[in-house]
Amino acid sequence: MGKEGLNRREFLKRTAAIGGVLAAAPFINPVISEAKPLVKLPSRIVFLGDSITMDGRYVNLFEYYIRIHYPEWQGEIINMGLSSETVSGLSEPSHPFPRPYVHDRLRDVLDKTNPELAFVCYGMNCGIYHDFSEKRFEAYKTGIMGIANQLKERKTEVVMLTPPPFAFRGNEKTILADGEAYSYSKPYEAYDDVLTTYGNWIKETFSKKMQVIDIHAAIEPYKEICYDQDIVHPNFNGHFVWAHALLKNLKLLKEEKIKVSVEGGMADSYAFEEKLPFSFPEKMFGEKCPAQLKDMLAEMNYTTLKIKGLPAKNDYSLFVEGTDFKEGSGKEWKKGIEVGSLIAKLAAVNDTTKEVDTLWEVVQQKRGIYDRALLNAIGHGNPHVEAVPLVEGERVKTELLEKLAEMDGKQGFKMEVKPTA
Repeated sequence: MGKEGLNRREFLKRTAAIGGVLAAAPFINPVISEAKPLVKLPSRIVFLGDSITMDGRYVNLFEYYIRIHYPEWQGEIINMGLSSETVSGLSEPSHPFPRPYVHDRLRDVLDKTNPELAFVCYGMNCGIYHDFSEKRFEAYKTGIMGIANQLKERKTEVVMLTPPPFAFRGNEKTILADGEAYSYSKPYEAYDDVLTTYGNWIKETFSKKMQVIDIHAAIEPYKEICYDQDIVHPNFNGHFVWAHALLKNLKLLKEEKIKVSVEGGMADSYAFEEKLPFSFPEKMFGEKCPAQLKDMLAEMNYTTLKIKGLPAKNDYSLFVEGTDFKEGSGKEWKKGIEVGSLIAKLAAVNDTTKEVDTLWEVVQQKRGIYDRALLNAIGHGNPHVEAVPLVEGERVKTELLEKLAEMDGKQGFKMEVKPTA
């Protein structure tokens, strides 16, 4: 796109195809706390969990937000999630290999990563897709308490997560052959009730001792759009809801405030350049953000622009990169107008996302190359995890962390304020 930008009519026509007219977008009042975050962001954060955590998208989204809105933080997030793993030590007979047991590797993981903050999420595999039994429940509780105790001994702060939903669709019962047991491929149809019981125990046991986040409750209202054919592993929508739940419950969501002063009043226009936080562009969702998740996206992108010095009763238009972007009275601009969610849409039609793309790619590459190499080097019980040698992973990690250190989580925009015609 040329630097001259789009005229208003052309811009509105093009953005209609990606989610509506920007100028007519509703004002969304976010639920963003001004309180201090409930956890500090230390230099080393580790995520422990099964294949959903190993997938890593909610971890990546969490880190992406932190890198943008807490640029002073220069720590490291390490994903030690492992596919097929349990805390219960159980494995269904038909599983291709004995399910890995987290306590076979936990001490080595903690020795190697030395986390100051750990996120823990287990449960999906731990009941091995069977109906409820006290014996399996006791194995789950013993395994979770073992993790909590080891982390307490190391004075590691813990955020405990409930298991997410099991998204079984329909009311038909799973049909088993004589002697056949429930399994991942033939799960108990009401397995979500088992996970709910596990999650309720997590909340009752740990809520007064550490931060606990109910991932099941966060995803459940959006379950229809958070799972595809796979009823165990959430899709990108599910990982987005998951990351949002972490940020919101820990009070890490921030309202970014940008202040501009028009000195000595304004003649025909006032031009300035401002750096705004990177956005979560809708293209992360593929084409566009589902309507049900718009409010969450708005909270992730919430940025207020305040412009002082404009006559209160007159109306003014804000142009961003040549595009007629937002209108408001001088009084409204002085109070502050939310622009973050609109910037995210503008990024879809203007060439303003190169640095955003770079940050997202670096976060994903570090997770997929170094974290996976470290996982294999420490050792585990899953024979199907592929990774580069740790030496190569460490080399890549050094390069990627250097790139991250160079980024401040903001992108520059050329802006101009003009009286509304």
